Amino acid sequence: MAVQGQMVDAGMKLYRLADLGIVWIYAQIYEQDLPYLQLGQEAIVKIASLPDREFRGRVTFIYPTLDEKTRTAKVRLEFENPGYFLKPGMFVSVQIASELAASALLVPDSAVLRSGQKNTVFIALDNGKFDARTVVLGPEGEGGMYQVVNGLNEGERVVSSGQFMLDSESQLNEAIEKMREPAKMPMERKSSATNSAMKSMAVDESTVYVCPMPEHVSITYDHPG
Repeated sequence: MAVQGQMVDAGMKLYRLADLGIVWIYAQIYEQDLPYLQLGQEAIVKIASLPDREFRGRVTFIYPTLDEKTRTAKVRLEFENPGYFLKPGMFVSVQIASELAASALLVPDSAVLRSGQKNTVFIALDNGKFDARTVVLGPEGEGGMYQVVNGLNEGERVVSSGQFMLDSESQLNEAIEKMREPAKMPMERKSSATNSAMKSMAVDESTVYVCPMPEHVSITYDHPG
């Protein structure tokens, strides 16, 4: 804020000198990802002006409070800044890799069919048949893989493409079965009512008349009309 010829007073701040050879970067980490964050962990930073270059640093401090609006925690990262490419006020993209487990059951993201209420994976069986499984997913791993907490077994073959067609066919078959089931009810009731009317006719040797309407088939008359 200093210009030539400016009037200054004693103690007035004109400018600040800082060594930008080492810079701090503040990152926002989601609440569910905090258990996988540790001090000294390696972090990779990319900037829009140099998309083919990566800067490597370390996690030096994890703030003890959480932002109530964004539900994120503030983390301080420290980076060496050769060439002074990292400048104060820049927006950067931060990646922090963490090993969640030594061994995990994984499926590709393309194999998971999400309906909003559940996650479905189709298993390829023998003789060209398929089975739909509801799975519980864990965190996302690298390479577009997701951890499967429950619903699958190791070694099962999953459908990684075209599963939406299998889902559409299964929903269509289910709808057809639901349409068939109610149709059986009136036929069974009509048959039962007709049998009871025929038994009444067998008991009474005189001629009886039955209304053709299904809901009146159990009512008999001694005259037509």
